Amino acid sequence: MRVIFLSFLFSIPIHSFSQDDALLGDWYLHYYSLSGSLVNAPEAFQNFSPSLRFSYESVSDSYRVDGGSECFTYATNTNGTATGTLGFGLFSFLPIESCLDDRDIFEEPYVLNILDSNSCNYSISGTTLTVTNPDGDFAVLSRDPLTGPTLFGRWYIHQVTNAVGTNIVPPAGHDPSITFQATVNEITRFYDLQGVSVCNDFNGTYRIDSYAYQLPLHSLNSTNDPCPIADEFETALFDILMVGTTPNELMFNIDRTAEGEDTLLISLMSSMRVSSTPSTILLKRTQTLSTKSAEILNVNIVIDYTTEQLLFDNLPNDFFNYTIVSTAGQVLVKGVLNTDNISLTGYSKGIYFLKIESEKGSKTIKFVK
Repeated sequence: MRVIFLSFLFSIPIHSFSQDDALLGDWYLHYYSLSGSLVNAPEAFQNFSPSLRFSYESVSDSYRVDGGSECFTYATNTNGTATGTLGFGLFSFLPIESCLDDRDIFEEPYVLNILDSNSCNYSISGTTLTVTNPDGDFAVLSRDPLTGPTLFGRWYIHQVTNAVGTNIVPPAGHDPSITFQATVNEITRFYDLQGVSVCNDFNGTYRIDSYAYQLPLHSLNSTNDPCPIADEFETALFDILMVGTTPNELMFNIDRTAEGEDTLLISLMSSMRVSSTPSTILLKRTQTLSTKSAEILNVNIVIDYTTEQLLFDNLPNDFFNYTIVSTAGQVLVKGVLNTDNISLTGYSKGIYFLKIESEKGSKTIKFVK
């Protein structure tokens, strides 16, 4: 993050001020053109709308302009000799240190190169304001904030494609996800992320370069539990996220369908792909679980170590198939569950996986004897 404090002084010609009430109020930046190149809001921050507020100051007989976002604040007074003209005067521009990534790269040229003029023209059409400087650069603002898909928040993993092109979905009864935090960690100076897979959780830190569609992971840590119930899915997921304890270099793309559904595709960078088919993670805002599957997720277990029994809580009135698997993937027992307990007599101390299945879905629970 560049730490800058800039103030620009412009001479303001003394003219009578012409007030345009249509200009007053809040406006939100949607895009701008600089040196002939159109610049849109960064893809990862489509809901990121720098704003300008015009108000009339009778004492100075000018517009007061206050603007900013979580990245910057800026303020000035403007003159206007006729409707359609603006002259920005004393302009203060202060970057906020906690803002990271390409939000500042997007906003800084808009402030310094387009609003940096004491001789701008503007036009208003409906709810759209266009401000143009003498060089022909222009910014388009609207009464409505820019909204669209954003990287921040929780995404549910719907599918993982491994290096040989095999599509792998999460096992029934599970809803793995990744949550990208929007607040900068004051200690690491990166954003935090948390993830939940089938057998393992993970967390880490990341930055964003959405102009290059890169998602650099700064750190990534995960639990290291065996996962015999979803080994193929778990392996494919973590092969994309990391090599050993080293995070991979990732790329991303966010889309919004005509129906309004957001999708996020995370992939290995081209230099790291080992086949013509890129390894990818497909995520959506919607959960993968059906309503019927949600009922089985309420099932919990308790171990009675005195009687060596596995007891069920919130078990629906259905017949279940059950399987107990060791950490090595060995099936120890399977059968039909028609009571609210399973005997653990004869089992050695250690970690096991219990999988229960019915027509309403399935769930796997790790337990320790």
